[in-house]
Amino acid sequence: MIGYFKETEIEFYSIQDKIDTSTPMGRFIFHLMGSLAEFERELIRERTNAGLKSARERGRHGGRPKGPSKKITENAEVIFELYNAKKLTVKQICKNQKISLNTMYKAIEYWKEKINKKDELE
Repeated sequence: MIGYFKETEIEFYSIQDKIDTSTPMGRFIFHLMGSLAEFERELIRERTNAGLKSARERGRHGGRPKGPSKKITENAEVIFELYNAKKLTVKQICKNQKISLNTMYKAIEYWKEKINKKDELE
C-alpha cells in the first residue's frame, strides 16, 4: 500500500500514532513497524508449524473427522421417516430435530445408503 502512496505522491499521516510519511523519520517508523509486523507473523507461522509437527509425531491429526457426524448417524432413521411421511415441511423437520437443512439432507442420504447396503447383503 505504501508503494501505491509513493507512486501517486500521497503522504500518510496517522494522527493517533503520530506517523508522517512526508518526513524521513516518519517513513523510517512506518517501515520499522511493517518489518516488525512481518517478523511477528513469521514467528507465529513457525510456532504453528512446529506445534502441528509435534502433534503429528504424537499421533494427533487435525481437521474435521471423516464420515458422517453423530447427529446424522443417530437421527437418520427418524429424519428419513419424517421426510417420507410428508406431514411436516422441511423447515419443521429441521426445527424439530434442531439441525440445519444441509444436515437433514445428509442424514437422508446416509439412511438411503444404509438401506441399500442392507439390501445388498440379503
